[in-house]
Amino acid sequence: MKKVVTIGVSGFASVHFRDLKRQHSYGNISIVAATVINQEEELERCAWLTEHGCQLFTDFQEMLAEYRNRADVCIIPTGIHWHLPMTEAALKAGMNVLLEKPAAATIQEVLYMKQLELEAEKRVYIGYQHMYSDQVWRAKADILADKIGKIRVLKSCGIWPRSAAYFNRNDWAGKLRNQDRWILDSPFNNAFAHWLNLLCFLSGPSLVESASPKEIQAELYRANDIESADTACMRILTDTGITLLLYLTHASTKKVEPSLEVLGEHGQITIQEFPPQKKRNDVNYYIIAKEKENELRDQMYETILERSQSIGCSLENASKQTICTNGAHESSPINPIPKECLKKVATADDYFVYINDIDEIIRDAHKNEQLFSEMDTVSWAKPGNKVSLSDYSSFTDLCEANPPLKSKSLRVY
Repeated sequence: MKKVVTIGVSGFASVHFRDLKRQHSYGNISIVAATVINQEEELERCAWLTEHGCQLFTDFQEMLAEYRNRADVCIIPTGIHWHLPMTEAALKAGMNVLLEKPAAATIQEVLYMKQLELEAEKRVYIGYQHMYSDQVWRAKADILADKIGKIRVLKSCGIWPRSAAYFNRNDWAGKLRNQDRWILDSPFNNAFAHWLNLLCFLSGPSLVESASPKEIQAELYRANDIESADTACMRILTDTGITLLLYLTHASTKKVEPSLEVLGEHGQITIQEFPPQKKRNDVNYYIIAKEKENELRDQMYETILERSQSIGCSLENASKQTICTNGAHESSPINPIPKECLKKVATADDYFVYINDIDEIIRDAHKNEQLFSEMDTVSWAKPGNKVSLSDYSSFTDLCEANPPLKSKSLRVY
């Protein structure tokens, strides 16, 4: 039985809390310690933890010092800007790590974590749960076996409306920085980071490798009153000679679940979370079943607990998503959408900001494999620069209009 410590039980960490409870019920783990800074707000979860022999802390460094070389795995489902310092502390405390996606905000942080991982002789797994799916690995094997012939392009899109409350849920949502730490929160570095990561992985040269991005041209936009982007498109060229296309927004009227298409000279592979309403005979479908998400997350935990031979997602794999994210911000400033192209819809206690016709714009751009600025119908679109990502090892760019934040609080886990 593995001894596990965790940092946080609120926000998205509540998903990991449910995962840990299931693993405990299976007899796979003992949750020996947890850092919960808002214990007065999490009485029920704290009560469950203490009832099952878990020691509670309010400071993660104290917890890791107390359990140095006494626990096997540290779970880190916290804000992006905490990923590096918490991972470093956990590795130096002699623990393997399950780190929530993305790996970090910048590639230099990921490279440093890889060095720390090597020195500690431990493993850092990234919580891209799709990477622990048998369906994804089957799709990758079929791509490498030329089931659909030479690959021309991979493309993905996703449309998830997000209200003002989403961007106000903590002190880092929608932000570029928090004090002296990068965040680069955005649809492609948070909610849809899974799909950017999958684009890189599925275009990789071998079963376990992700492709390295060689060049990127991105367009970043904001409809909401935030620092970073809530809408984006990008074209990425990989070192394997494949084009990757991504289209995302949180400023829409409709919800369109993300999917990924691999287009080859002899056919198509589609990966999505829900079965298609109408199946095409020329498409090979791989469904990462949403209704079986607990099973998928269990597979992820089985991997990090070394009860499974699944490979999962390494820092090396996840670093490609980070490079693309950094390159996107170097390619494009955060362009505000003109007010006349927006509409605001109030709910009982919240509101949504929508970009006019964004659903159709993304649909057409995805179909025609265009960036928004290449379409005649999008008046607000502005082309980004082409940025080389060969040997990319450090993100330094930030638009002068977006200075570092003076955060009110660092309470993020």
